[in-house]
Amino acid sequence: MKWLWAAAALVTVATLTGSGQAEEAPEIKVGDKAPNFKLMGTDGKEYTLEQFRGKSALVIAWYPKALTGG
Repeated sequence: MKWLWAAAALVTVATLTGSGQAEEAPEIKVGDKAPNFKLMGTDGKEYTLEQFRGKSALVIAWYPKALTGG
């Protein structure tokens, strides 16, 4: 279960932040496997997509102030 949280955090961080360096993104088409990448987790460890290949993952994302007018 611990890897599931790490995977969710990895996806969230990858979506919300950038590395600050411009890199040319590979061309990805529907059905292609995602390219390997690595990111720092909130626990200070570095994670790669390759570590999670072949495992099932559940990502739960929410925005606490959604539909609250805040």
